[in-house]
Amino acid sequence: MENTGYGWVCDATSGKPIDGLYVAETNQEHGMVAAASGTPPFATLPIGARVRVLPNHVCMMAAPYAQYHVIEGGDAVVAVWDKATGW
Repeated sequence: MENTGYGWVCDATSGKPIDGLYVAETNQEHGMVAAASGTPPFATLPIGARVRVLPNHVCMMAAPYAQYHVIEGGDAVVAVWDKATGW
């Protein structure tokens, strides 16, 4: 996919990217989805539809959480990291 914006829009169940859709803008708790060409498929993704987003920057994923569960090559948690605050 060419356009990544703030991340790729994916199917909520399978996690597979939906061809050509990406997060074009973000504002606090919401974002704007755009299509690389044409209009987003509103018939299959009406307003309120759930999707997953594969973000291209860690801040969007990391900021809301106090701790991070670390895995290595599987599903087992091998460590828990506390959130660092400040710079």
